[in-house]
Amino acid sequence: MFQLEQHLANSRDAAFRASAVQVATQVVTDLTSVTSKTVTSDMNRLLGETTGAFRDQFTQQEKLYSQLLNDSQVSSTGTVVQAGVESIQSEKATVLIAAVAEVKNNAAPDGQHRVYRMRVNLERAGDRWLASNMELVP
Repeated sequence: MFQLEQHLANSRDAAFRASAVQVATQVVTDLTSVTSKTVTSDMNRLLGETTGAFRDQFTQQEKLYSQLLNDSQVSSTGTVVQAGVESIQSEKATVLIAAVAEVKNNAAPDGQHRVYRMRVNLERAGDRWLASNMELVP
């Protein structure tokens, strides 16, 4: 009986960790995949995935961000290439992400390849994870 209970606990833990990685991956993908043509829906999607002061930053910078994307005619397509849990608790998690993006704009119409390494902090909101902070890491 103990082995079954242990197996079930390990399965729940793996699913919990996987859900944190999935949300962090989606947030980074959404942050690195924006275009001047879809900036409003891109921002709304990010606002729905964030919380706290991090969300407030997006809300406060939304007009400036939109104007910058439109003025520069930005088109960026991002992909997460690696992700893993750095730490996890019942209400908080930190996920490390390696991502790449192909960014086109007025200054680089043929595109530039960019590489990002990010630390995404997550917090539980009910039964889901939301991003509470994100930082570039060396």
